Order: sequence, then structure tokens, then C-alpha cells
Amino acid sequence: MGFLDMRTAIFCLLLINITCTVVIVSLWIQNRRRFAGTGLWAVHFALQATGVFLILLRGTVPEALSVMLANILMLTGILLGYMGLERFMAKKGPQLQNYLVLIVLSALLYYFTYVDPDTPARVVTFSVASLAISLQCVWLAIRRIGPYERSITLPIGLVYGAFGFMSIIRIIEHLALPDTQTDFFEPGSIDALFIVSYQVLLVLLAYSLAFMINKRLYRDLQTQEEKFSKAFHSSPYAIILSQMSDGRIIEVNAGFENLTGFTAREVQDKSTLDLNIWADAADRAAVVEEISKNSSLQGIELNFLKKSGEHVTGFFSAETITINNQTALLASISDITERKRTEERVKALLAEKELILIEVHHRVKNNLNAIYSLLNLQAAEHGDSSAAGALHDAAGRVRSMMMLYDKLYRSEIVTEISIDTYFPPLIDEIVGLFPGEAKPKVETAIDLIVLKAKTVSTLGIILNELITNAMKYAVRDRRDAALRLSAAGRDGTISISFEDNGPGIPESVTVENSSGFGMRLVDMLVKQMGGTVRIERHDGTRFIIKFRE
Repeated sequence: MGFLDMRTAIFCLLLINITCTVVIVSLWIQNRRRFAGTGLWAVHFALQATGVFLILLRGTVPEALSVMLANILMLTGILLGYMGLERFMAKKGPQLQNYLVLIVLSALLYYFTYVDPDTPARVVTFSVASLAISLQCVWLAIRRIGPYERSITLPIGLVYGAFGFMSIIRIIEHLALPDTQTDFFEPGSIDALFIVSYQVLLVLLAYSLAFMINKRLYRDLQTQEEKFSKAFHSSPYAIILSQMSDGRIIEVNAGFENLTGFTAREVQDKSTLDLNIWADAADRAAVVEEISKNSSLQGIELNFLKKSGEHVTGFFSAETITINNQTALLASISDITERKRTEERVKALLAEKELILIEVHHRVKNNLNAIYSLLNLQAAEHGDSSAAGALHDAAGRVRSMMMLYDKLYRSEIVTEISIDTYFPPLIDEIVGLFPGEAKPKVETAIDLIVLKAKTVSTLGIILNELITNAMKYAVRDRRDAALRLSAAGRDGTISISFEDNGPGIPESVTVENSSGFGMRLVDMLVKQMGGTVRIERHDGTRFIIKFRE
């Protein structure tokens, strides 16, 4: 091998390492966010190049750099390359054994460099360590990977198999043949042949890594294309892929055929305007203008025409995509024609029911008003004052129900009502029925409390009784007369207080033993609500009602 200079071979190996490093770094930059492990490959080649550079400086730098550090860097690079393959293939495994190999290599390199200098022994040591890692790479690429991925990783496995084979040949060559060589750069060294072989394998390794990345990218692209194709063709919505510039159709799915009546062959190379599927041609111009500004359009209702001329209402969405460096429009149309018809029918029914409800309201209101008027008329004509008072009281109860009914009718929710909108006008209405120049001062402090209509109706009758009694017996014709109503809710308990500043109810009178019908009615209604009523006598009379809603 005298024709091949060892230092020249090492220098060529360095150039090839640098070139491969540049290639792999470029691949890493392009794919670092897509594939794991590519950064470790870049470090692998960089460490290899650094190690070879240090070997090339042997004789000009200390052996600690040109022998020990150079070999450790190269083996570390091989290990990182293996770890990068594991990450790329998502087959991460334990690395303890490889760390031990690295430690043992370092110790043996130190021994054969400083304790018992032996160049062939160093070569054998490095070859054994390299073989151990290369065999793991082969096993990973051929056996640990699944059958589907094996066609991609097989070239990598073969290259590392070749590296392992070269390591075995070097081990046999140095162990079987007597070698008195002490200078690594000695002319005629058979190691120069191995260096040339390593150059070829490094190029094949870089090519195999690039091939593996490209194959993975191609498969990912195929997968994405397959997903898109399945989503495109299996979608129940009408989907159109057309050119942005002139509306010429590139592809449609079965949903489009079902919606419009046009077959895929009929629409090929025609524009949507040619097919006359826009009920209003200005809609397409508006859609294109909006998408040109925002690149997408979501959920607008548009009218379309079928092949038969039938009108269809569609829920239209679209966005732009790039195909062969040209902007295309991917649009979907959901047929909401039946839904729109149903909505129109519902609106018509609601309008009809609204008219019926208005008619019913007027009839109920008129009926209640007639009952109220008849009771008052009967009371006015009755000769017995006690009977007339009873009729007036009954009319007052009907009046409170009339007010509640009117509030409920005007409310959006007819099952509930807020008492702060019902109680104040009820008090004013009742107080206004009593003749006299002096009217009591009315104060209210009512929280915003929403109760069921049935509960509010009961409270209206109760308040009618309490206010009527106060106006009759406590505050009528008094200059300083005052009434106060408060309502508050806390922890699910509703508390209602009504008080006057009249002479007060005697201590002997309670809601349970009162001889008057009104007080007994209050007691009965409060108990029906599951509540309690209490009377306080201090500067007048106060009724406190508590219940849980």
C-alpha cells in the first residue's frame, strides 16, 4: 500500500466528514420540528469530523488530544448517532451499557497510550467499541422496528452492518497478523485501506439518513393526502375545490353531486358560474372579495340552484389553499333548505299562537275584570254592610290576581316573576281604592327575587289582606300614616315584612285565633307555602312572613 499516503487518506476522510456534517445539519434545520433525533445525527458527524481533525494533528499536539480525545469523540459521535436513530424511530431504549463501553474505552486508551504504548491495541479497542454500537444500530433498524417501517430503515441497517464488518476485519487483522507498527501514519499501513472504506461508508450513511427522512416525509405526505381524500369524498357536505382566479372546478365530492344534481364529470373544467349554481351571481364576487381579504369565510347563508333549477339554501364556508403554486378555494356547503323551511313553519306557528295568546289574554282579563266589577256592583247595592264588605274584600282578591296575570302576560317567562315589579304597584293599587284626602306614606325595600307564579299569586292575596286591613283599621285618614313593605332572600329563605304605624292589634289577637276571615286566610295561605307568620307590636303592627322557595 506504498502508493497510498496515510495522512492524505485521513485528510480526505476529514473533508468527507465535514461535507456530511453540512448535509446532515441542513437536514436537521429543515426537519427539526417534524422528526426527533436529527439533531443528534448532526452532532454525530460533527464529533467524527473533530476527532479526525485531531488525529490529523498527531505529532503536533499532545497525545491526550490526538489519541485519547480524538477516539473518545468519534465513539461518542457513533453513540449519539445510535441514540438519534432510536428517537427518530420512537424506539428509545436503555443506554447504560453504552456508557460503560465509553468508560472502558477511555480507560484502555489511557493504558495503551501512557502505561503500555501500543498503537494496534488502541485500534483493536476502538474497533471493538465501535462494533458494539454498530451491531445495536443494525438490530434497531432491522429487528426492533415494525415491518411497515423496515423498508425505510433497511439501508441504515445495511450501512451499519458494513461498519461492523469493517470493525471485525480490523480486529482480526491486528490480532492475527504480527504488527510492529508504532507510527499510525507509517507509509504502507493497511489502515489506509480501511480509512478509504470508511470514507465510502460515511457517504453511504449520510445518504441513507437523507433517504430515510425523505421516505418518511413522502409517507407522511401520502398519509395526509389519504386523510384529505377520505375526508373530502366521505363528507356529507358538498365540497368544491376550485381555482380562485376564475372559479374553474378542480374536483367535487359525492355530496356536491347529491346537492346540485351535477356529476363530477359534468363539472370538470367548468366554473361555478358556467354551471349557474349561484342563485345570485353577485354572491360569488362577494365571497371572493371577502376571502381575498381574510383567506377564509365561515358560516354564511347563501342561495344556490340545482341542475333542475330548484332553489337550495346552503350554509357556506371556504378558505384558500395552495396547489401547484396557485391559490385554490376549498369550499363546503351544508344543505339547510329543510331546516330553513322548518324555521319558517315554526315562525308562522309562533305568530299564530301569539295571536291566539293575545286573544286568550284579553278574554281572561275581561272575564276577571267583569267578575271584579260585578262584585263591586253587588257590594254597592247590598243593604247589609258586613256582606258588602265581604264582597269588596273578594273583589280586592280578584284585583290582585288580575295584576299578577297582567304582569305574567307581559313577561318573557310566564312561569316566574320578580316580586320587585309586582309588589309596589299592588300596594299603590290597593291604597288608591280607599277614599280620603290623606294617603299613607308608602315605603318599599324589595330585593330582586324571582319566584314561581303560583307562589307570587299566593303572596299577592296575602298582601291584599294585610294592606286592606291596615287601610281600614290602622292608618285611614291619619295625616302621619305610613306603610312599609320589605322583602329579602338569604340562603334560600324568603323573608317578607309588612308594617304600619297605626294603634296596633291587641295582644289577644293572633292569626290563629282571629275572628276575621282575612287573618284566617293569611294563616292558611302561609301554611300552604310551608312558611310561618309572626306579629310584632311596637309603634304599630308588623307582620313577618318567612318561607323557603
